[in-house]
Amino acid sequence: MERHELLRTRFVQDETGGKQTIDAASSVELPIDDLSDLEPVQQDIEARRLMSIAAQDSFDLAKGPMLRSRLLRLTATEHILLVVVHHIISDGWSMGVLVREMGALYASFSHGKPSQLPELPIQYADYAVWQREWLRGDVLEQQVSYWTKQLSGSPALLELPTDRVRPPVQSYRGGRCTVELSKELTSSLAHLAQAEGATLFMVLLAAFQMLLGRWANQDDVVVGTPIAGRTRREVEGLIGFFVNTLALRGDLSGDPTFVELLARVKEVALGAFAHQDLPFERLVEVLQPPRDLSRSAIFQAFFALQNVPVEKISLPGLQLEGLPFDTATAKFDLSLKETKLCFIGHGLMENRHGLLVDACLTQAGGHAERVAALHMIEPRADRPTAITLGADKAYDAEDFVNELRSMNVTPHVAQNTGGRSSAIDGRTTRHGGYAVSQRIRKRIEEAFGWIKTVAGQEKTRFRGRDRVGWAFTFAAAAYNLVRLPKLIAETG
Repeated sequence: MERHELLRTRFVQDETGGKQTIDAASSVELPIDDLSDLEPVQQDIEARRLMSIAAQDSFDLAKGPMLRSRLLRLTATEHILLVVVHHIISDGWSMGVLVREMGALYASFSHGKPSQLPELPIQYADYAVWQREWLRGDVLEQQVSYWTKQLSGSPALLELPTDRVRPPVQSYRGGRCTVELSKELTSSLAHLAQAEGATLFMVLLAAFQMLLGRWANQDDVVVGTPIAGRTRREVEGLIGFFVNTLALRGDLSGDPTFVELLARVKEVALGAFAHQDLPFERLVEVLQPPRDLSRSAIFQAFFALQNVPVEKISLPGLQLEGLPFDTATAKFDLSLKETKLCFIGHGLMENRHGLLVDACLTQAGGHAERVAALHMIEPRADRPTAITLGADKAYDAEDFVNELRSMNVTPHVAQNTGGRSSAIDGRTTRHGGYAVSQRIRKRIEEAFGWIKTVAGQEKTRFRGRDRVGWAFTFAAAAYNLVRLPKLIAETG
């Protein structure tokens, strides 16, 4: 608190606007909750309840403090330290600085020594003043000109299929699922990136944008991504909000191969990195996009890759480890956050509650894994050769049609003039219609889930009816797990 002024800064509002008030350094209160009398199962439940309360408790920016801490005692030798910091004074990089410096201070104080940390060259307020003076005139005009051109005509909305009607005012309650990329796949993706003069970030972003384009049936997709914003050495050791958000536009038009899409993503990413200094909130002011309380502006999907190794801290007499915790929040409709750990891709996919049910979110995570794998196998293929129908199944479109024929279901393929959709309709002609319907029903049950496009087409529909009158429908790509049963019932 003494070292970083921002940790003891309050933000007050008066008739002239908002301003910072830096308080004098003082001791920090550390409440202790003793859970040592509880059984292990109850102890874990209570600890997570207290963590949830701490994470969701609001801050008073005018009164402060912007940092809160709490200690949970599990046993005489095992504790959980909760540290909650408001985003207005911190970012992901800052948390690394905080943990590292707390470790250094603990090591010094436990041996009766004074702090060994060097003096900070500047404070966050100094950086804020410098940024305000620098980001004006020609510098500001260049930044604004680039982003205005880059996002001109971009879609205001990403129309992802949802399980429920979107609420009129967006909620930040959310859920998450795990996305795992194997060591072999992660290594192959890294080699592909190297071969194409790109980065792993660009490869994963391209796969994510392609996936979003399929789900939303759009060939123009905007995805937000964070960037550290610490472009000067003086700020590397500061706690503060330096991170900025970039809006990366994905062009999926023309049915590109994955390598072609990767080249487009690379060009967009490099341009964005070179113009990263315009604060996102300033960009929103300049562009003035249509505002909707039910959605975030400019983009509704988010992607982040954290591939910097987590620094392990060794302290005298202590063993430290991070404790995974779900805050049950989500800032955007859908977010994919990947972390590269020992060449294994470990990620989390988040979504807003009220839009997707947990089962669909889990399937969405599975689709992200398989899209990465598919395009690694065939990065230069004109179009995906497989249709992913369920959590564990992938079927070739032609094979599926042939299987329908083997059941004496005569497929008929019709394509509209725009080439944007196709349908396969069939009727069984043999007497064993009930048996056929049961075989088809089984295949539908195996395939239940979000249905992607066949042969690169934007919409695909399979229809059929056997002679005993049982109807089935493979719905368009925009339909998901919750909508499908209703659709099937309505076609009956």
